[in-house]
Amino acid sequence: MAVALSLLFEGAAADAVRAVWAALAEAGESRDMLELQYPPHLTLMVAEDEGFMPILVERFAGLAPLVPDALGLDEVRQFEGTSVTWVSCGDDPGLGRLHAAAAGLLPADAIHPHYRPGVWTPHVTLALNGKAQSLLDRARAKWTKGVPARISRLEVARFPPAETLVGIDLCGR
Repeated sequence: MAVALSLLFEGAAADAVRAVWAALAEAGESRDMLELQYPPHLTLMVAEDEGFMPILVERFAGLAPLVPDALGLDEVRQFEGTSVTWVSCGDDPGLGRLHAAAAGLLPADAIHPHYRPGVWTPHVTLALNGKAQSLLDRARAKWTKGVPARISRLEVARFPPAETLVGIDLCGR
C-alpha cells in the first residue's frame, strides 16, 4: 500500500470537482475517482512503501503553518501520453514552499518519482483511466475555470482503498 500527504478542499471547489467526477461516471467515461472514496484533494506527496507512514504521521503537523488558505483551480489538462485528466492549481509560491517542506520529510528515493521536487505538478485529479480525448472534452465541458479552492484539511492517508490515518482541520485558522 502507498501513503499520501494531501490537502482536502471544501465548499465550491469540492462541489465542482465532485460534479466532474459524477459527470464522467454517468457518461461511462471513468469512475476511478469516485471509487477511490476520498474527497476532492491535491496530493503533495506519495510514498509507495507504507513503512514510511510513521514518519509522515509523526512529522506532517509541522507543515500546517505553510498551507495556503486557498488556491485557484484553473484549466483542465492531461499529462502527456496518458489519460490522466486533471485541473491545474496555478503558480502559488506558497504551495511550492509547502511541497518542498513536505518532500523534506522523507528520503528523496522514498517519494514516488512524480511527486519529487522539480517534477511535481500541483493538480487535482479528475480521472486516471479512460479514453484520453473523450475524458478531456467531457471534463472541460463540465469544469468552470477559476474556482477558488478553500483548503479544509491536511491529511495523511493510506491507499488503496483510501483510509485517512491522521489529519488536521485548517478551517479555523
